[in-house]
Amino acid sequence: MNAHPDSELIIISSIYSAVKEDGVVPEELHFERRKALTNWENICQQYETKILDILKDKEIRFSLVRLPLICGATDDGKSIKYNGLYSLFRALEEFSKSGKSELKLNYAQDATLWYLPIDTSVYIFWRFLEDEARPALLNMVATNPSLNREWLNHLKSTFGIDKITPSEESNIELPQQITSLLTDNVQVT
Repeated sequence: MNAHPDSELIIISSIYSAVKEDGVVPEELHFERRKALTNWENICQQYETKILDILKDKEIRFSLVRLPLICGATDDGKSIKYNGLYSLFRALEEFSKSGKSELKLNYAQDATLWYLPIDTSVYIFWRFLEDEARPALLNMVATNPSLNREWLNHLKSTFGIDKITPSEESNIELPQQITSLLTDNVQVT
């Protein structure tokens, strides 16, 4: 920042660093965040808060981009790394091979899991960079999100699973982070 004072700084953060007590991610920079539900969310909150505290005392132009969970490309779903949503897809594929027809899964039906395909996120970010009148804050999320019950319904059909039932106990093993995201009711303004 000292070496290039005229350059604009773009900070990439997480949607989950900015959740208020009522479960909303607002389009504002400073507000009371909710108590972190996971260690990962706590790290996201500390990162964003620390960066904003440093920047409020400096006279520098900056933009804050909050990313949701990034998933594979829209054409084939492929991911570079095998984590995140890929772990859910792989677990569903394994379950479909077991011959069982009903999957029990720990998820909130009326919640939204905020994810964005990598190619879409790159396109949105590129357009954001090109915008000379860009806002100071961009919550990079879909404007027409599907509820968990909707997109999981499409996913079960793809894998040939008859039914996905919401349950406290799941018949598939998922990382705790994915389970937390599937059960967390976050809204974005």
